[in-house]
Amino acid sequence: SPLFFLYSDILAEVYGFKAARRLLYISLALTGIIMALLPHFINAEAFAERPYLTSGSQFVYHGAMRIFIAYFFALLISDYTNLYFFSKQKLFFRSKTFWLRSLQSSIIGLALYSVLTPLFLNYVHDPLQEAKIMLLSFLCKVIGLLIFAYPGQILGLFLQKIEEMSPAINYIDNPFKDDSKN
Repeated sequence: SPLFFLYSDILAEVYGFKAARRLLYISLALTGIIMALLPHFINAEAFAERPYLTSGSQFVYHGAMRIFIAYFFALLISDYTNLYFFSKQKLFFRSKTFWLRSLQSSIIGLALYSVLTPLFLNYVHDPLQEAKIMLLSFLCKVIGLLIFAYPGQILGLFLQKIEEMSPAINYIDNPFKDDSKN
């Protein structure tokens, strides 16, 4: 998930908040379609010939659906928060210091993701053990984010050059402005 947040930040940097938000919605929708089609693959004719596989496959599918629902809502909330903070900082810093903005907003998003996913899975049996798992998960994701932040900045600059875009922000394209006042 650190790479997903970094990828969202790069898209928000190069193409804007709305394009990155659209990618989030599309990726979640495609994941949902795959999860909706999964039972059809599980009940395929190959399983009809081997009935002992069907019960195990159904068990896996129901577990996968539960994980998908937790993933869906946790990623929706955490990546939207990441994109929001990243884009607000882009306006504040006038498109400078991508790596710093990406780290700050992604750490907030990763913290939300690390806490929300186990809560949505509703597996909390031992709160202390669950807190340790959340913290370890968060720290691993932050380490991954730290490793990929600078290469992400290079990729963002490369995309801006390919797209012939100025790294300076165009305030006319402010995604937070109220269009109803015009």
